[in-house]
Amino acid sequence: MEQQKPTILKKAINTEWASTALFSVFALLLLGGYNYEYLYKVQNCNLFLANSVFFNETMQHSSGLLRYISRYLAQYLYYPWLGALFMSLGLVGIKKLTDRLVGGNSQLTVLNYLPALLCLFAQTSVGYTLFCNFESAYVVELELGLAISLLLANGIKQKSGYGWIAFSALLCTILYFAIGLFAHLALLAASATWFHSNRRASVAGAGTALVLQALLSHLTGSYLLNEAYSYAFFSPLPDSAYGNLFTISLLALASIVLLPLAGPYTNVDIRHRAYNTILLAAGLVGVFLLSNRDTNFRTELRLQHLTEEHKWEEVIEAANALETPTNISDSYRFLALHQTNRLWDEAFKHSGRLDTIKSPYQDITDLAFTPDLYFYCSLVNKAYRWEMEKWVTTGRNVELLKQFAVYALVRDEQPLARRYTTLLKQTSIYDSWAARMEKYIGNRDQLFADFPSYKRVYDGQIKENVYTENCNLQTSYAKYRHPDKEQMRLRLLLDLYYLNLKQFMADFRYACDDYSQQMPVYMQEALTIYAMQNKQPQLVKMFPVSRPVIELCNNFFHELRLYQGMPEEGAKQLLKYKGTLCYHFAFCNIYDYKDKRK
Repeated sequence: MEQQKPTILKKAINTEWASTALFSVFALLLLGGYNYEYLYKVQNCNLFLANSVFFNETMQHSSGLLRYISRYLAQYLYYPWLGALFMSLGLVGIKKLTDRLVGGNSQLTVLNYLPALLCLFAQTSVGYTLFCNFESAYVVELELGLAISLLLANGIKQKSGYGWIAFSALLCTILYFAIGLFAHLALLAASATWFHSNRRASVAGAGTALVLQALLSHLTGSYLLNEAYSYAFFSPLPDSAYGNLFTISLLALASIVLLPLAGPYTNVDIRHRAYNTILLAAGLVGVFLLSNRDTNFRTELRLQHLTEEHKWEEVIEAANALETPTNISDSYRFLALHQTNRLWDEAFKHSGRLDTIKSPYQDITDLAFTPDLYFYCSLVNKAYRWEMEKWVTTGRNVELLKQFAVYALVRDEQPLARRYTTLLKQTSIYDSWAARMEKYIGNRDQLFADFPSYKRVYDGQIKENVYTENCNLQTSYAKYRHPDKEQMRLRLLLDLYYLNLKQFMADFRYACDDYSQQMPVYMQEALTIYAMQNKQPQLVKMFPVSRPVIELCNNFFHELRLYQGMPEEGAKQLLKYKGTLCYHFAFCNIYDYKDKRK
């Protein structure tokens, strides 16, 4: 028996290392692989500037120093795999610190993974919340805060005398102004470790932590920072309006306090280690299944990334791969087709049922995506207006600064362009980008030579000075009286995309002379459908509408009558017509067809 103990202990250690490796690899793949575009978007929605104004502004909020450091670190998610590597190592560190806090070995050591698992779950559950005035650096902030709190708690738990508690309370009070709730969480967690050995010290420490947190939150919120009490108390956690993330974050914090209360641990059994590995694997599967796995969301982020890099062919390929795209992803596909001069040939090639964005927040709308859509359609002023709207409603970020710089360069607004590039040069990631773009200030011809897409934007601008209010892209075009030929083509196609055949015919009268000899097939279909609906057969004889197009429309609507009242079945049975305007008109819904309000 004496010789078996080292062997059992060695096996237990090996099993623990295997579990740790399994967890770290899972976290790395989930963050860097599955959520690659999400991490890139997080840094795009983040802002860190290396100047005293930004530092002072950040420090004027609860847990200001933690926010400042987190925003600095979030910049490096520009390299998603690198960011995922350090985040996964940080999660392993949280687990190891939890082991030290709890102490000993138990039959359910898998419970020590709870804080790290909940942190990973929160980091991968943000989804569309990212566009709702959300602190994007939260994905770094929560992990860093938990690690600091656990490190501090492991130091405090070494002693339990009243003098030591008083000293720890003073230390946590000072740290509260830097890291917020995580400071007193450390004292609370340390107090939990004393519960079985010195219950009076445990109660005194926990009570002191809670009283100080309540008192300091009131003082800072009411007199120093002018913040709501609940915001100051729970800072830097997300606002309670972000219900799921707020709840997950609280559970992660609560797990650090509750785990030490389970009792002293003594059992070391290799069988229990195997059970723990199985339970850990189940926990990892649970995190994956419950985290944000919306394919449309991740594809939309990829489409934005590709658009930023002007990779139009890849935009089309990624958008076409979606079975039920959203209006947002479909819009990016249209944009890429426009940029590659294939819009009138392939616009409706992949039309079908559209999905709505899966967000629990009603405020999340297409506004989060549309500015670059307006820009690449040459409505630069409109794009600028929506970007400023985002700046005010969802906060500043480097993505907006980059777009502002590009808009100013395209419009040759040199002072503005220099202002934005100067700010971007104070970041750690985009300083080289800003220096490169700065060379184009006063040298717009070179900009257009290096970026043909920007030249296309400039050439396509409408010269009329028209106020378009807060209307969408289609309505914006309708406001102009004399757009050029290219803009009129976009206007006509948008009429068809939004199923507005009546508006199409109203706009077509301004452009009909351009198509007296030849016209795109979609335009031929539109004229045929209109002629059929309004019993005007002479209309198709006035323009070069081919006989095959007329026959296609007649056959489609004849077969469509067989599925009246059965849209789902009709969409399946008439798939042979997919790619035609007829199919788009019958089965494409711009918004969720189940929600009549949209």
